[in-house]
Amino acid sequence: MRYLNPIFCIVLFISSFLSTNTPGQQNQAVIEGRVLERATGAPLENVNVYISGTTWGTATDRNGYFKIKSLPTGTHEVVASIIGYESLTKVLTVRDQNTYTLEFKLKETHYELESVEVKGATPDEWNSQLEIFKRRFLGESSFASECVITNPEIINFEWINSHTLRAESGQPIIIINNALGYKIRCELVSFLWDTKSQRIRFTVRPSFAELKDTTGLLKEKWIKNRREVYYGSMDNFLKAAVNNSLTENGFQVYLDDTPSIEKKHLHHADNDLIRIIGNEFVMSFSDYLKIAFVLNDPVHPEVSWIKLVYPQVTLDKYGYPIQQLPFEVFGYWAGKGFADMLPKYYLP
Repeated sequence: MRYLNPIFCIVLFISSFLSTNTPGQQNQAVIEGRVLERATGAPLENVNVYISGTTWGTATDRNGYFKIKSLPTGTHEVVASIIGYESLTKVLTVRDQNTYTLEFKLKETHYELESVEVKGATPDEWNSQLEIFKRRFLGESSFASECVITNPEIINFEWINSHTLRAESGQPIIIINNALGYKIRCELVSFLWDTKSQRIRFTVRPSFAELKDTTGLLKEKWIKNRREVYYGSMDNFLKAAVNNSLTENGFQVYLDDTPSIEKKHLHHADNDLIRIIGNEFVMSFSDYLKIAFVLNDPVHPEVSWIKLVYPQVTLDKYGYPIQQLPFEVFGYWAGKGFADMLPKYYLP
């Protein structure tokens, strides 16, 4: 059986992922609170407190206080992070336009005062592993060549068996995406690349910031590239699914028993995909969902498959999954990485 090239699969972390545009006029909720040192109870200044996957964040003041304004309803992962302390996250469900209070108590960590700890690898081996990591982490689109990891020396690699590469970092990875116009501060929670099954599994907590267009020539390019990335993306697909606008957005959806490019009869799945329960949308289907994006090229569409990790996945009204790591993704979308990642709640 032949599979679409690239063959590999990615286990997607949409709820952590996923411009500064905010949805609707309901962005009145506020998250505020304080960050303290766990051992002493002393306030911590200049701690990054942010909503994972978005451009929303701030730093604590000299007394450890923070406030993040104008948030939409939904489930948010709030992260408190500063070098020298273990990051801490809290998942908060915002249901109305109120003020929510959080307190973080961070535990101090002790890093070795050495440059790079290369675990059993020579510099050449580490460089080779770094190249593998960048191909899988940044993705294989044309925009990947315009992404720069500014601090690769903080990343350690380890082959945990003959075919599985693990990457880890005790500090946030900094990525400059010159194609989309973002600086991304990314906490790498986990990364596994299995060369045998051709599967990637990674979880991150990214924070996005707009790059400054010092030349006056880049903003138009960034806007064009962001639109190109968004339309036909999984983010676009999930939003269209909850809004019952798959056809209008150029998606054709079918049920498939395997992610194969072989021609066979498939069951059309548009009308069976989503059930509405209260303010949430429940997605469920058997086997694989085949998604063809035909808007750009109806003859040679971009084809992807997704498989549910759970019996069903709950989406909020913006199309974002409530569960962590809800999908396995094959085909066109599986070749996408950080080079094609937009902030959560982006709208063209």
